[in-house]
This record gives sequence, structure tokens and C-alpha cells, in this order.
Amino acid sequence: MYATVDRTVYKTEQLIVLPGEVVTEDWDNTAALFIQDLDDEALFQDFSRNNAAYVNRESPPAAEPSTDTAPENVPEPTGTEAGDSTERCSG
Repeated sequence: MYATVDRTVYKTEQLIVLPGEVVTEDWDNTAALFIQDLDDEALFQDFSRNNAAYVNRESPPAAEPSTDTAPENVPEPTGTEAGDSTERCSG
């Protein structure tokens, strides 16, 4: 019984994942998600605001000020961690 493997035939598969719904205020041009006008070998420079969805960095969301004064569930430092520099010698 003899077996051979034909390595001259290539099979490629492609999986395209598309969102069912886009709910965001941070992304612009989300309609471009459903249009593929660039080929598989497109470079980063080939993408633009006209042919791709992008994060709108012109108006970043305002950060809310923190009301916490100390982190929760953090143990207090003890010993040398708290600044105790006393060394013990045995002699």
C-alpha cells in the first residue's frame, strides 16, 4: 500500500465577521464596516476616513473626577514596607 500527499493544491478559507448592530459614540463611519473596497493585500496607508470606520479622537470623552481618596481592599504596609528601617542583629 502506497500513499502520496499532493502539496500542489492549496485551499484557502475566509471567515468574515460582521456586527449585527453598532451602538457607539466613539466610532465614526461605521457604515464602512459593511463595504470592502480594499483588497486582501491592502496596506495600512490604504485605509482612510472615507473607506474605514475609525475612532473619533477630535472630541475625546471627558474623564470623570475620582471621588475615592484611597483604593479599597489594599492592606496597610507593615515592617520595612511602612518605613521601619530597624535592623535586627543576632550575635
